[in-house]
Amino acid sequence: MKKLLLFAIFGIFVIQLSAQGGTTGPLTWQISNDTLYISGEGAMPDYDEDSNHSPWYVYKDIIFTLVLSNGITYIGDYAFIDFVKLVSIISNTTTAPKIGYCSFCNVSGNVIIYILCNTYESYLAEWQFNGFIVEGNSAPTICMISVNTNSQNEIFWKKENEVVSYNIYRESNQSDEFNLVVNLSYDNLSKWIDVASNAQTQSYRYKISAMDQECGESRLSDAHKTTHLTINAGINNSWNLLWTPYEGVEYFTYNIYRTSGNTLGELELINAISANHTSYTDINAPTGYVYYVIEIVLDEGCEEGKTVNAIRSNVATNNPNISVNEIKRNAYEIYPNPVSSILNVKMDNFENVDYTICNNLGQIVIQGILNESKSINVGLLSNGIYFLKIDDVISKIVKY
Repeated sequence: MKKLLLFAIFGIFVIQLSAQGGTTGPLTWQISNDTLYISGEGAMPDYDEDSNHSPWYVYKDIIFTLVLSNGITYIGDYAFIDFVKLVSIISNTTTAPKIGYCSFCNVSGNVIIYILCNTYESYLAEWQFNGFIVEGNSAPTICMISVNTNSQNEIFWKKENEVVSYNIYRESNQSDEFNLVVNLSYDNLSKWIDVASNAQTQSYRYKISAMDQECGESRLSDAHKTTHLTINAGINNSWNLLWTPYEGVEYFTYNIYRTSGNTLGELELINAISANHTSYTDINAPTGYVYYVIEIVLDEGCEEGKTVNAIRSNVATNNPNISVNEIKRNAYEIYPNPVSSILNVKMDNFENVDYTICNNLGQIVIQGILNESKSINVGLLSNGIYFLKIDDVISKIVKY
């Protein structure tokens, strides 16, 4: 991935987004919230200012951001005429698309343009920008976050461009403050389990960034927020379900699953309701212990060796004897941290295990097998932040 340049457009160059979707020529367009996404390979068709408007023209008053995927070679005549609300364009094209006649006519204000690094000369020639600011490579996209059977959050993301590694951030106890929790090599699956999360207690928000060898760290992605489900007893053996809405993707339906018994068995779909609602009363609940899960099914799945498209909440139950949030892993502790030379590892049920230490770019700098000494010599590493991985559990190390 190459670094983005941030451009301020003065004058007529502006772009806007839509809220539906379809195709136009060889390209596909989709609107999510206030952003228009255009993808595919080839030239956008030409339009006119009278009867043959672009298919997204009717949404010109609600589009604030335009995102162009790599492969788009031409912006059609009158494509974004009158898009007065457009404030930013994110272009992932490696070569600036050619501009048609009046493609951005009647666009007011200054539009910020994010482009891939090393493409400025191309854009300068084609788009005639007046100025620019180096901003960093384009942010990756979180595909979805679901809760696994251990009540831990599983984060899936899209590998849209080849980079060195990815950084995953989790929101702290301060609103909109995100802390780095792990750095993962590009060669890993596009999935990570946050073993420090406990989906039984709360919802979580995450963002992701990409690390590029040449361009450094990208901007942070848009946040995704998990669904947290709770239940309380109603009248006549009914159960009231309440949940926080999932944030980060567009969806229209919640599936409601239930099972019953002394242990958590196979869940069965009992109803599907509009995504405009975040509560449900199960008036036909069986007696005894019950278990519920809320599910969202995406139209387009996430790839991590297989296609995954179901977002699930935590399991909510009235059974006090079952621990559905029990973490089944080999926990370990490291000390001292920060460390100058010898890093000690304390681990339950200790056996010889493989370990790796990666730098901020995801490059392996130390690897080996933990033996009886249960220690790692990091004295030769340069000062900075590193990541220790043991049994798929990752910890941040500060070397000084």
